[in-house]
Amino acid sequence: MDSVLRPGTDTSLVTTHGVWTFGSAIASGGNAILLNTQRAAGGSAIALRVAQGGQVFAHSANGWWYEWQGSWQQVHGDPTRQ
Repeated sequence: MDSVLRPGTDTSLVTTHGVWTFGSAIASGGNAILLNTQRAAGGSAIALRVAQGGQVFAHSANGWWYEWQGSWQQVHGDPTRQ
């Protein structure tokens, strides 16, 4: 089962990369994405999802999906439906 994190919750996601949370800063894509309390390559999103065997995906406010690969890489379509 996939794990989902949304801004405004007091929860986090834990992966092999570390601990994922949202910051209070807001950008065009949503809330700032934090990895181990530090901004994750300037990313922002309305949701983070762990899918495809532990990969981290960010869903931005503009509808795009991004995969964490040490930086955010845009992917086509909803990666959780593949």
